[in-house]
Amino acid sequence: MELYEGIKVLLMKRFLILIDDVWDTKAWDYLHMCFQGIKNGSRIILTTRLSEVAQYAKCESNPHDLPLLRDDESWKLLQKKVFHGDNCPSELGDVGFRIAKSCGGLPLFIVLVAGVLKEKNNKADLWKEVEESLDALNIDSLEESMSIIGFSYMNLPHHLKPCFLYFGGFLRGKSIHVSKLTRLWLAEGFVLENKEKGLEDVAQDFLKNLISRNLVMDMEKRFNGKLKMCRVHDLLHKFCLEKAKQENFLLWIYRYKRTIYTTHSVSICIGFGINQHWLYLEVLKLLNQAFEGVQWNVNDTEFPELKYLKLDSLNFAQWSISEDSFPSLERLVLTNCKRLEKIPSHFEDVVSLKSIEVNWCSWSVANSAEEIQTTQREDMANDEFTVTIQPPDWDRISSP
Repeated sequence: MELYEGIKVLLMKRFLILIDDVWDTKAWDYLHMCFQGIKNGSRIILTTRLSEVAQYAKCESNPHDLPLLRDDESWKLLQKKVFHGDNCPSELGDVGFRIAKSCGGLPLFIVLVAGVLKEKNNKADLWKEVEESLDALNIDSLEESMSIIGFSYMNLPHHLKPCFLYFGGFLRGKSIHVSKLTRLWLAEGFVLENKEKGLEDVAQDFLKNLISRNLVMDMEKRFNGKLKMCRVHDLLHKFCLEKAKQENFLLWIYRYKRTIYTTHSVSICIGFGINQHWLYLEVLKLLNQAFEGVQWNVNDTEFPELKYLKLDSLNFAQWSISEDSFPSLERLVLTNCKRLEKIPSHFEDVVSLKSIEVNWCSWSVANSAEEIQTTQREDMANDEFTVTIQPPDWDRISSP
């Protein structure tokens, strides 16, 4: 119904709709349902990598298979991405053409390889090393084509690899707010302090580096020219998920599939109880229906290394912790936990705690955060301890 309401104005006119990168038949079903019976010469065009989707969606015409790039077209695209309009040095011409040819006529892979070549300082011997590495890859199928994405990944500096894999934690095909992304990188500990720049500026540089390597797309800029939105290509998103699983980078526990991957640093959505695999977590985010029941009891052995805890839109009311729970916690964020009665008072004694953020929770939760702040500052001499409170989204009459 929402889709129909958004496009019903088109029904009185002729229209052309283009839908890019459709991955399943359901997306076509939802759209086609809104235009059944329309016979005014309008057209809908969709693109997809999946032949079964194209065959399923065809109406009046057969799917059009785009040809692969010719070798000369591949070389032209590679030069454009590497040199940005400048001429290719003569000593790189032959090896560059061979590299472009080895990409199999696939534009995405040509762009990714260009991102690697840009870091090689136009040195012929380094370009030849890239050529030799590509010769060992097989990109004849979708699954095997992941190897060339892996090639780009392996050429990343060590500090950029976790930042890139982190994109697998976002929804496929969705643009991401840069400010949110960089804050998460900071919370995960991916960005280290720099004497010349602040942490946020360093995180921005990390993102710009990934964009320059054609691994991340710059989708939108702010009025001042700074990045606002970004995203990764769907195939790169798939690679991030699979690589994260292989390297035990992310922990995802799906409520119904109950699949567990262990990790050292993690942002997760969970569906059942805490377990021993989480002993080394440093970042934990519990979202929506993360667990059932109205009470959460935490003992002193479950999260010994946890530094960042976010509870978002949970439905529990009572929360109890032991004296030694969360011994390493530095930041606590509570968002939209409307049934929660208060923050456990034992957080007053957590010496590592630096801040509590309360967003749209009850007034009793806000009051308990302020009480913890008072104790932290007066009894623990933690003068830099901060509490940030966004007011509840219901009437202030509920305030005590």
